[in-house]
Formats: sequence, structure tokens, C-alpha cells
Amino acid sequence: MLIRDFAHKYNVSLDDIYVVLQEKGIKANSQYELPENIIEFLKKKLRLDVEEVQAPQVKIKPGVVVPAKEMILGDLADLMGCKASDVIVYFLKKGIVANKNKLLSVPQVVDVSESFGAQIDRDVQELIDRVELLEKSKNAQDLRLPIVVVMGHVDHGKTSFLDYIRKTKVAQKEAGGITQHLGAYQVPTSHGDIVFLDTPGHEAFSMMRERGALVADIIVLMVAADDGVMPQTKEVVKLAQSLDIPLIVAMNKADKASQAQFDEVKRQLADLDVLADDWGGSTPFLPISAKMGTGIDTLLEIVALQAEMMDLKTNTSVFAQGYILESKLEKGGPTIKEKKT
Repeated sequence: MLIRDFAHKYNVSLDDIYVVLQEKGIKANSQYELPENIIEFLKKKLRLDVEEVQAPQVKIKPGVVVPAKEMILGDLADLMGCKASDVIVYFLKKGIVANKNKLLSVPQVVDVSESFGAQIDRDVQELIDRVELLEKSKNAQDLRLPIVVVMGHVDHGKTSFLDYIRKTKVAQKEAGGITQHLGAYQVPTSHGDIVFLDTPGHEAFSMMRERGALVADIIVLMVAADDGVMPQTKEVVKLAQSLDIPLIVAMNKADKASQAQFDEVKRQLADLDVLADDWGGSTPFLPISAKMGTGIDTLLEIVALQAEMMDLKTNTSVFAQGYILESKLEKGGPTIKEKKT
């Protein structure tokens, strides 16, 4: 059973499933095939095999009509005229941890609304419009820019690499020179414009890296040649393999690394099923120096060539769809969603 099918069958959000799977050391996406033992584990962990939760005895506004769309838990409670705590308790009885700022999926909104006695507004025309939009989107005719996510272990040169390309200095703007946020930049190069996404390398920011990878067409894996494969390097490899995203390996610090160190990086990654093209594999490995700029132009050429082979297209005649990669809650104000791509 696919994760998305499991979520639909048991009325659980994908985010809740991902959190539970991460506790077990499993990184997955909606297309991940769940083995039987993991299905049982999820059902037990999320308390999906418990008896049906009884409808709460909560008074709501008469004649409330709730739109069948994603909604913040607190907003849904306000719309129905009940306390957010009533909805939170309802979820807790189902084994789902929630707070007033939790984004509820459409199945969750429908479940809560019907359980509390509200009506659901299923706008048929809206559904038809969505289907037509998806069909139009499939007829992509316009070339689009490749989205390249730069990933790797902390301090392996990801931000310095983008620094060199953009000819600016952002590496010193965050505490300790460590990237703590997702940053997207459209970079003009002699090979055409490329959208680069910088991701944090520190282990504390694994969820941010995953969100970055979700929008990637290509992943540039930055590995410091004098340091070799590290924990976050392995994490990126697993992420790329699970999402079937092509990798380009940039072996950084070519200004001071030896050929033996480059070969060691190739050997370590070969153990993770990432085989260099000059070793009979299909993954480009390039020595670069983010500090000196050595090899970066060649890397950009490889990225542009890979993007051309992928034939990335979109349809500019329909409404745009995108991803929210990062958001924050301003005290005393609404949730502010930052546009990153």
C-alpha cells in the first residue's frame, strides 16, 4: 500500500505519517510502498486500530457550512463556533497530536465537520475547475528553468558555492556562517538562468532539507574532499534515491585536496550505490573549489546539459501552482508564508 493510499484510507495526514516513520529511521514520500510490518506499526502508533471515536457532545453554530478544503484547526473551530480545544481533544482521542495552528487536510476537515454536526460545502464546480486545470497543466509546452538544490553536510561549502556564482557574500549573515533557512536564488549564467536552492546542512534541519528536495529537478551534492562522506551526505543520497532525483556530485576544496582524496570520496559514495561516470556509473563527479571558483563553470555546464536532457516544461496559460517551503508565525499576527520559488 502506498503512503498516500494509507493516509486516505485511515484519514491521517501525510505529515503525521512522515513524523512517525522518521522515528523509525524511515524517510519516505507519498509514493513510498509500505510493507505489512510498517503498516501494522503505523496503525498501532497512530492508534488506528482503536474503536471508532464517538461524536463529541459539543454545541456549534446552527446551519454552519464548512468548505471542503485545507484549513487551520483554529480557523475551523472559529467557523463552527466551538473551542479549538474541543477539536484538539477529538484528534487526541484518535491518537493524533494537534494544536490550534495545525493545517488540517481535506479529509480531516470533512471528518471533524461531520462529527461535530456541520454541513460540508462540496462545490462540484470547483472540483470540475480543478480537474480541467490539471488536464491543461499536462499539456506543457513552455520550457521552464531548472530548479537545482544544493545539499550536503554542514560546512562542506554549499553556501560558499552559491556565493561565488552570485558574486555576493551571504555566508556570514547567519549565526556561525551556518545556513538556518531555505534560500532560493535565480542565477543568470552563461548557460542560461538556473534557480538554485540553498539548504541547511546541520543535522537539526533535516525537515528543511526534505522540503527543499521536494521541489528539486536536480540535486548538487556538495562533498568536501578533505572530509569525505558524512552523516548528512548519506541522508541526501537516500533522499535523492527515494525521490528519484538525479545527482551531480561536486567534490569541493579542489584547491587543496589530493587525487587520492577525490578517489576516496568516489569509493565512499560507490558504497551507497552512487557510482561515478568515470567508474562506469551514470553520476557526474566534478572537482571544484567554491573558494577559488575552479571547476564551477564546468559544473554549471553539466547542470544545464542535464536540465536540457530532462526537457523541463510547464504551461504558462494556466494558474500557477507552487510549494511553500518555509513559514513562520509572527506573535500577535497571522501566519506569514514566505515565497521561495
